[in-house]
Amino acid sequence: MTRKYLLAIAGIVIVGIVGFGAYQWWLNRQLSPAWVAVPIHSLLVVEADNPLNVVSDWKKNDIGQQIQSLPYFQTLLSRLNILQKYPESKDILLKKKILMSLHVTTRNDFDYVFYIPLSEREKESTQKLIQQFRSNTGFRTDTRTFGDYQITDITDQSSRQSFSFIFTDDLLIGSYTSFLVEDVIRKLNEGTVNRDTQWNNWNKVASVSKGPLQVYVNLSVTPRLVQLFTNYSSDAGFLSTLGLFANLELTQDKNSIHLKGNTHLNPKSNQINYLTMFQEQEAQPVSCLSMIPNQTAILYHWTFSKPQLYFKKHYQYDSLYHSISRPRYFSWIANEMALAIVETTGSQPDRLLCVRTNDVSNAAKQLREVAIQYDEGNEKSSYQEKYKGAAIHQIYKPEFPSSVFGNEVNGFPQCFYTIINQYVVFGNSVQSLKNLLDIRETGDVWSQSAIKRNLFKSEHSAYFTIQIDVSHAWSLFYQKAAPHWQQIMQQYSSSLKDFEHLTMGFYSEHSNTFETEITAHYRSKPIASSVANTFFVSWKTTADTLLRMSPILVRSHINHSREVIVQDAANRMYLVNQSGQILWRKWMDSPIQSEIYQIDYLKNNKLQYLFTTNHQLHILDRNGSPVAPFPIKIPATTNLHTLSMVDYDGNKEYRFLVSDMLGNLYMYNKAGAILEGWNPLHTGYRLECTPQHVRIQDKDYFVILQANGKLTLLNRRGQVYPGFPVDLKARTESRFLVETGLSPEQTHIVIVTKEGEIIYTDFTGKITTRKQLYHTSGNNVFRMCLEPKHKDWVIARLENRTIAILDKEGQSLFETAANLSDNNEVQYYNFGAGLRIVAITNPVAKSTTLYTITGSVIGKTPIHSSSPIAAVYVDAYDKLLVYHTIDRQIEVLSAKIK
Repeated sequence: MTRKYLLAIAGIVIVGIVGFGAYQWWLNRQLSPAWVAVPIHSLLVVEADNPLNVVSDWKKNDIGQQIQSLPYFQTLLSRLNILQKYPESKDILLKKKILMSLHVTTRNDFDYVFYIPLSEREKESTQKLIQQFRSNTGFRTDTRTFGDYQITDITDQSSRQSFSFIFTDDLLIGSYTSFLVEDVIRKLNEGTVNRDTQWNNWNKVASVSKGPLQVYVNLSVTPRLVQLFTNYSSDAGFLSTLGLFANLELTQDKNSIHLKGNTHLNPKSNQINYLTMFQEQEAQPVSCLSMIPNQTAILYHWTFSKPQLYFKKHYQYDSLYHSISRPRYFSWIANEMALAIVETTGSQPDRLLCVRTNDVSNAAKQLREVAIQYDEGNEKSSYQEKYKGAAIHQIYKPEFPSSVFGNEVNGFPQCFYTIINQYVVFGNSVQSLKNLLDIRETGDVWSQSAIKRNLFKSEHSAYFTIQIDVSHAWSLFYQKAAPHWQQIMQQYSSSLKDFEHLTMGFYSEHSNTFETEITAHYRSKPIASSVANTFFVSWKTTADTLLRMSPILVRSHINHSREVIVQDAANRMYLVNQSGQILWRKWMDSPIQSEIYQIDYLKNNKLQYLFTTNHQLHILDRNGSPVAPFPIKIPATTNLHTLSMVDYDGNKEYRFLVSDMLGNLYMYNKAGAILEGWNPLHTGYRLECTPQHVRIQDKDYFVILQANGKLTLLNRRGQVYPGFPVDLKARTESRFLVETGLSPEQTHIVIVTKEGEIIYTDFTGKITTRKQLYHTSGNNVFRMCLEPKHKDWVIARLENRTIAILDKEGQSLFETAANLSDNNEVQYYNFGAGLRIVAITNPVAKSTTLYTITGSVIGKTPIHSSSPIAAVYVDAYDKLLVYHTIDRQIEVLSAKIK
């Protein structure tokens, strides 16, 4: 074969290849008519393959049935049901892909535009369907011209809902909001050449493998999507810069709804997305779960393998979107960060930022240098405090964490930090860090929860995740929700809370895309209405004689199970285990007079019981044996009254503060020796309630409230602080609450008087607020009802035949019938996750009734109880446990709370 022929053949092959490539390029550039019609400002687009079958499949399981009970899905289903009445509609909706684009219609509402492809035969069917609507007196059909298109409006006369639509060459485009159709027409009138093909191009870039439901999200308008539901969008700002768009396949299984797919970054070199900073990194395993409280509502979690590169890119990102100062990088930062927003009873939730360190000593050194620098700049004295062995320091720079770790780590108008194991933990208050140290001691953290640990089980580690615990986040979302959505949250709270956790994670990175998964975890066994709020007996046991005190809950140091201490009329003390078995009986010299504390007296992680009887201070071990040198006889001339346990530095060098019925105070050290200044300290009048120890910076305070209305602050030596005592000129019948601040001026004692005054007194002795509550009669008696951890409170207003429960502002929450002469006891529990319970015990009738905070009764009948109850909530099982005594019996009741 001559060279000439070879060249000719080669030329033909080359031309063929180029021609085929050109044809493929032309083919790929052809615009999908439906996708081209989608306006650029659409929030998201859903692509449904055979939508009627999809809806039918989703109705078959628990999740689908739960979803269709919600209002917006009810509306969608009712619209589909109308269409399915007509045979022609099935020809239009079956066996094809349709698009639905989501749009904002009002400040807090949205609607869809539908894009339905039509063949010539389907156009004929559609015209027949329209004629049927025209001839149906239940509908009104109108036409009008807008731009180059004729809009048809079909209105349901009964519901007044109107569906507006147009025809293009091969599409039916319609919406139940007419102006959205007009927006599409404006888009179509731009002309074929100049049309914006954003959505069409995104569809091409998306994964080839697609299921029956695909969701495409325009990430740049994410804040607008968030604003539909809330009046606040500051926390969602960074979501708009995650990437360019996301394409996700929507599926469901028995226990969850999944959105899986990819998030695509902006290919433009000058557009840095949030996920850009994770490029060239390797995702790391989760290690910080022991630092995350179980009450966490929202958790943000980041991992990276090259921290210096991560923060360099983060600075570049922040420079584009935020006004920031010169970056600061700490060499001790390792490979993990977590921001926990924790449900609390105050107006602002606790925020905890945990940063893993590879060099604890260097982290401590650098942060102290920074703290001193800001101390000097603000002319402040260095703040530091020790608590449970951890040193807590303050950095006098508002929003310090965001200036170092990124703008999304905000919510720290005040910044404190401590070091726990391998983590530097920043808190937005001193109390937030103290709460964490307390919680870690009790094991109430995510690492001890199988449910929480399972949230992080994945084939791959994640670069960035957001975890939302719906129950604990409920009150935060409700506070921020627009009024319209607050009503829906109230009405459908049960259905919505069945979705227990929401998870969004970004995993492996491939060529400018990040594998993305969003999951809504559904409660696999929702509480049946026949079981919800109904009490069942878990166990009961019988004492030797009549029981004389309320059950006291304690913990076993062996297996951390809950146990119960009671005492009978013969002064026998009992310890009962979690199964109702009496572990031991011990005869005491007289009735128990004080609270019962659990302490680690021997510093060996074994717990003992501390309490007083009429004249003795006792410490018993788990077997009921005295711990030497106890019991100690206290030389009081009358019966003992209150007991406070104090651990100044959290080092288990305990102090015991005891009062008698005359108001004399005795302070003992751990060895049982009475301390100087407390032998005894005479206050002159009986105490109203147990004294409370408070530490502010490096000073210790004992808050003493006497029954005659005198309020006193004492130091460690028993000396009265300047400004005290304060005469409240009123009597009380309840405990007080201390709201701790950073200084004596910012720390307040809150008291509710018997006559209904709410009094705030700061630690300088100044009464800052006096508010008189409304009286409904001259017989009103008011009490502050503190929840057991002293974090929250409500007010009980008692009169002859009614008990009203009021909030902190004095607004009525609910009322119930009662008899004041029966000396009713009112208890309040705030278990978090929106569950707040009031228990009212009538000792004469020997009954206790439990109410939700809105006044709904829990249980079909009152509980038989001769004294106030003890209650706990087991979050993992949605179960309320109620411990009560009646005559000789100790009983535990359980109820599923919905």
